[in-house]
Amino acid sequence: MNSNLLEIKSLNGNEYVYNYKYNLIQPKILYDNEKVETMAKEYLATTQEISSYDFIHRDINEKYRLLCLVLTDDCNFRCKYCANSSMYKYSKGYSHKSMSYEIIDRALQFYYEKYIKNVEIDPNIRFTIVFYGGEPLLQFPKIEYVVNKVKNEFQIEHTVYSITTNGYLLNDSIISLFKEFKFDVNISMDGYEEIHDLNRRTTSGLKTFEQVLKNFRILYHELGKEHVGIITTFDSQVSPLKLYNFYKNNPDIDECLIRISSVTDINTDYYDKVPKYANYDEELIFLYNLFHKNDQTTFIRKFFEDKFDIITKKRTFQDYLYALCSPISSKFTVSTNGDIHICEKVNENYPIGNVYDGINKEKAYEYYKDVVQIRIEKCSKCKLHNLCVPCFAQLSRDGKKFTLEEAQCRKYKEAYIRILELYCTFLDNMDWPSNFDPDCNKGLLDEL
Repeated sequence: MNSNLLEIKSLNGNEYVYNYKYNLIQPKILYDNEKVETMAKEYLATTQEISSYDFIHRDINEKYRLLCLVLTDDCNFRCKYCANSSMYKYSKGYSHKSMSYEIIDRALQFYYEKYIKNVEIDPNIRFTIVFYGGEPLLQFPKIEYVVNKVKNEFQIEHTVYSITTNGYLLNDSIISLFKEFKFDVNISMDGYEEIHDLNRRTTSGLKTFEQVLKNFRILYHELGKEHVGIITTFDSQVSPLKLYNFYKNNPDIDECLIRISSVTDINTDYYDKVPKYANYDEELIFLYNLFHKNDQTTFIRKFFEDKFDIITKKRTFQDYLYALCSPISSKFTVSTNGDIHICEKVNENYPIGNVYDGINKEKAYEYYKDVVQIRIEKCSKCKLHNLCVPCFAQLSRDGKKFTLEEAQCRKYKEAYIRILELYCTFLDNMDWPSNFDPDCNKGLLDEL
């Protein structure tokens, strides 16, 4: 057997091969190594490591997609799984710190100057501002300040605004501003009442489901489904079947669902402290069968198709070893104290500058090289390296270096093998052609 191949069995027992070098999946019985190698000579593409000179000196590599303002480290909720909670080893915790107007001004000016340069390179870039927390609505006057400053001083048309909120504090004046400036509003709601209220309570311990649901429906009516998103986070305490029934019976919530995520197990012993729902695995299989039968709820599609993105959104005959997001070309994230960070999801032990002094490109490149070294030393020989591309957030620790521990690596491997098995199970229904194009992984789900 070719050493580049990983053999996978679908849940029905059918055999497939995954060519990890060329990121290609085919039934074992149809796999033609000679044909694959011939096609690879024509189509194979690789990603390249960014040199220190290009990283530091070429402006084209400094292209931020958005400005993320972490307006406050405070929150009116105490969600059990929150990244700011004591559940996580390197959490910054909660505090009453909020971003000053001076820092807001400097962040806006800095981002505006970068935007003016970047739009000359890429005219399709939109001036985009994301409000984040803690709970950003605790600092609503500062949100008003930002949108009016952008409108009156920068005079940029069609600015994109987005906010992630727990939805508890929404009121008429807030919704009116969101409507005027066409905000995209993402509300965290964890499904049915019992599970939502288990994990998402106020600082005083009050349940929140009813108020969040009420506010969502008001917002939905005022903004329309195009501007409202639902983000669901779940852990092993949830009943997958109850979660499905909740979305099926609430189509307005279901059609707004944009992301379903499991509580992370990185830098935490969270799952050692929560009981697992007795029928969790059996109900997951039931949901899998619904997806297999083409159930049309957004929940079912997002639950499974998002997992398959690691396969379907990657080209065949493409090597992704160095396919890393650059610390200076993704999100221009500013914390409450004015430090600049790679992303709002990377813990704040890894600043790459501040709004007073600008970006420290040498420090940013040092972080980039940390992850490149992980990819070379720990990932390059792994048969899953084209599917598993850990990001800075998953590798952040105490601020010294980005790190990938063996235990974390094993969890990734187990998860991706399981995804491959599920994906191949869906491919069991595929009428495989004798010929395939260089991007054959794409669109397979659409044909089922």
